[in-house]
Amino acid sequence: MNKLNGMRVLGITILVLLIITSLKWAPKSLEFKDFDSSKLAPLLGSLLFMALLAERTSEVFLTNWRGPTAAQKDREIEASSREIRNLESAKLGTQDAIVEAQGRLRELMNSREEFGAASLRSAATKKVIEMNL
Repeated sequence: MNKLNGMRVLGITILVLLIITSLKWAPKSLEFKDFDSSKLAPLLGSLLFMALLAERTSEVFLTNWRGPTAAQKDREIEASSREIRNLESAKLGTQDAIVEAQGRLRELMNSREEFGAASLRSAATKKVIEMNL
């Protein structure tokens, strides 16, 4: 219980210090400059360009980082699908072998979906970090 009180005191102290420092270095007044509509298009254009540049950069980074693993997972899924088609068409395998191969295919597909979801989470996290910079 004593440790919890110490953490509260530390948190409150940090909060008070942040408030005092922000009040000390806060701007004294805000100046609004004249803004006409002719300056709007270049401003929005440059913001759009920077957003597209950041998005493309993160996309290239993720593709290079996670692309080879995704391609490998896709090849494994295709090989498993071919195996199932061969077992079904040639009647080489028993029903148990076909069911087992279908189970492996489901596991591979689930693994690929989880990998894709992790890539999307990485991309979203990276974009949030870039927006905060």
